[in-house]
Amino acid sequence: MDAVEALAKLGGVATTRQLVRVSSARQLRAAVSAGAVVRVGRGRFRSTDADKALKRAAELRGMASHLSAAQIHGWEMPYAPSIPWITVPRKRQVPKERRAVVVWADLSDERGFVTGKLRTVVDCGRRCEFVVALSIADSAIRCGDVDAEAFAKAAGQVRGKGAAKVRRVAAHASGLA
Repeated sequence: MDAVEALAKLGGVATTRQLVRVSSARQLRAAVSAGAVVRVGRGRFRSTDADKALKRAAELRGMASHLSAAQIHGWEMPYAPSIPWITVPRKRQVPKERRAVVVWADLSDERGFVTGKLRTVVDCGRRCEFVVALSIADSAIRCGDVDAEAFAKAAGQVRGKGAAKVRRVAAHASGLA
């Protein structure tokens, strides 16, 4: 199996060890040099599907968020998102034919085309299935991108829809899984 297929089976994000186990080091190097696989950090790789989310975020004048942002940050998840997740400012008009999961939210504290790491974990906790959100939170904590205490504190400050869900994720997230 080549590195691109292996990465797809691993949820779109994987470590060097995981990819080499299913593919080979030579195939991984070839896929990276060909641009079919993107290196996001030391020993961490993601598929190019995340680039579609960045493109769609730019088109909608929003930010890649939720599962798409988790993939861009290089965190492990059970499956790659089938369509991009995009967050746009609250009053932004978005075309009906979106080709994305669109969420409206306050983005005044965010910069760039991807939501911040802590915000991404909180957003996933609010809107994704528990198992998916927990795997993303565990991966973010394990990679050292998000502090478990900071996540618990941020989850405690969430109000409204999804508040109970994100608190449940924060209570179980440890980075040990």
